[in-house]
Amino acid sequence: MSAMTYGMLSERGSENYLDTYRKEHIRLHTEQNEKIGELVDLLKEEL
Repeated sequence: MSAMTYGMLSERGSENYLDTYRKEHIRLHTEQNEKIGELVDLLKEEL
């Protein structure tokens, strides 16, 4: 394997890692926002 091919694979691997990290980050924030929305709805009912 040439150094160039290895470099391309390494770059692609880190892109996949970053993409996966980004998607997971967005998923967690979405879950948190949904939970916050549910809490706000509960508070509105109480008031």
